[in-house]
Amino acid sequence: MINLLIKLFIIPFFLVAPAAWFGFKLYAETQLISAIDKYKPVISDYAEVEFDTVNVHISGKVSITKITLTPKKTLKTPITIKRLTVVFPSTLTMMKTVYDVSTGELSELPDSLRVQYDGIQLPLEGNEEFYTLFNDQRQLRLKQELGSIVEPTCGIEYIVGLNEFQQMGIDTLIDRHFWEYKYTPENQKLFVRLGISATNLYKASLQANFYKKGSLVINDFVQIPSLTNAELTYQDEGLIRMSSQHCANSSGISKDAYISRITNLPDSFYFYKAGIVPNEAMKNAYINFLKNPDTVTIKAHFPPQLPS
Repeated sequence: MINLLIKLFIIPFFLVAPAAWFGFKLYAETQLISAIDKYKPVISDYAEVEFDTVNVHISGKVSITKITLTPKKTLKTPITIKRLTVVFPSTLTMMKTVYDVSTGELSELPDSLRVQYDGIQLPLEGNEEFYTLFNDQRQLRLKQELGSIVEPTCGIEYIVGLNEFQQMGIDTLIDRHFWEYKYTPENQKLFVRLGISATNLYKASLQANFYKKGSLVINDFVQIPSLTNAELTYQDEGLIRMSSQHCANSSGISKDAYISRITNLPDSFYFYKAGIVPNEAMKNAYINFLKNPDTVTIKAHFPPQLPS
């Protein structure tokens, strides 16, 4: 009897299941490629998009490999991305979401989702205008305010810029980016996090928690719910040490002497250099981080909203 059941049910299952999966895989990949091609003209005025393959994995991941973005306005050299990966909480959730997207009926979002870009190359060379737009403004303000008071803190500059990064052997300031969310229906808590990193240089992420009643819908990320608390974590893996040592060498002094010089600068330096409110507590925190760069976490808790 058992042998009969195996022949009638179990063996056909192991034959049909792989065929069904590969059928869905082919369908999903075809639909995603079609969707990408459909939206290419929408951004064609700003950039050309090329990619190699689209892969739908049985683990619940969707990945696009070897993406090249060739900007037409802001940047002058292409941006290359080794892999874009979308991670779903389960294979079934991924299958349902892909199907809903392909039929245009996506309303509810999965309880969690992660989008990750790996192997980003946004070269410094050729994109100086993009990188220095904000930095040049800060340099100018500092030279105007501090020029007659203190000498530049890094060679001939007050702030580490593109030339300094290139001299340190850094050719890109970002090689990875991600954003993710997780929703727990039991306590109605929505966790959102995004971050960037550069290999062996730094990691930085920003995360926030919300409370959301009901299931997740697309509008939840258009109309952000009330912020209950936020957390910013910065993890340095060598960038601060490298830049401090470089600026010390450029000024002909030791790193300790360089950090000591910064402790005596006017508050305006901290405002334009680090974007912090120039008070004694923030100034000391910034100096302590220069001395011992590692990980710093800033948490903020907001009062509950009062009924209107």
